[in-house]
Formats: sequence, structure tokens, C-alpha cells
Amino acid sequence: MSAGDRDLILSRLPDPPAEAAPPPGTLLATESVASWSRFEMELLKLGGRIVDLDESRAALRTGAVIDDDVAAVLGVGADDDVVWDADVGATTALCGVAETGSVLLEAGPGRNRMASLAPPLHIVFLRRSALVATLEDAFKAMTRRTAVLITGPSRTADIEGVLVRGVHGPRNLWVCPLDS
Repeated sequence: MSAGDRDLILSRLPDPPAEAAPPPGTLLATESVASWSRFEMELLKLGGRIVDLDESRAALRTGAVIDDDVAAVLGVGADDDVVWDADVGATTALCGVAETGSVLLEAGPGRNRMASLAPPLHIVFLRRSALVATLEDAFKAMTRRTAVLITGPSRTADIEGVLVRGVHGPRNLWVCPLDS
């Protein structure tokens, strides 16, 4: 397929309707506490864990690659480490999904999505107000066509049905909740 064919196909895709992007945090106003507990429970079942800001900062002191959004949250400069050499990758999530323990990351300028795929540890910064109840709600919150839905650390059971972590991505997934 040539670049012209690709552009033609993409030009025919409709833009998502404006009403499909409610502001993050408006979807669970009345059930946020119960939903956060469910999110934590589902994430733990998948092998992920919830960490606080201090533990996240400590992990980022090693070789880390962070995207611009994380740099803004932590009040530090963006990191230019080589993603393949980094011990830790840090990103921000558009939202978290209570029913699955998943996080949704969108692509865009300053958002180093390889930070979520290459280093052995991926830390996701998630605003508590950006938690949604269902995958359907997460898809409605998307504002870009390019996004990745992460459900736990990387794992596969391709080899004789034996579960192995970290073959195709991070062995560990930490979620650091932010209050605002």
C-alpha cells in the first residue's frame, strides 16, 4: 500500500462526533469512590499495582524516559533518555477503566508512547477524576484516533500455555493516582 493509498483511506474515515468527548472526570461523579476501589481490584488481579507519588519519583531516579505530560505533573524537565536503554517509562493516561483495571493513553505531541512499551517498568499517572466506569465510556472520552488501551503488565501464554510476563513489553505496571 502506498502512502497515497493510506492517506486516501484515512481521509474517508469520519471524525468522531464532538459529543463523544466529554471532559474527563464527568462520567462518574456519583460513584467515584466505589469505582476507584473496583479499578484497584481489577488492576491488582492483572498483576499491576497502585503506587504513591513518592514511590513513583524514586523509581524515576533510575534511567527513565518520560513524556512531556509527566514532566509537567512532576515539575521536571522532559527526559531525552533512549527508550530502549531506560529502566522505567512514565506516561499519563487519558482515563482509567473501573470495570477492567485498564488505562487509556492517547498519542500526540510530547507523548512518548514508546515509554509505555519498551522499558521493563511502566508507570502511568492517572487523575482520579479521569476514571470511567466502562470501556464504552473510555472510548467516548477519546479525543484522538491513535490511542493504546493497556490492561495490566505485558504477558503471553503462547509458549506451551505457560504465562510469561514482559516478553512483548513491560513486566511491571504501576499506576500512580493524582488527586486533581
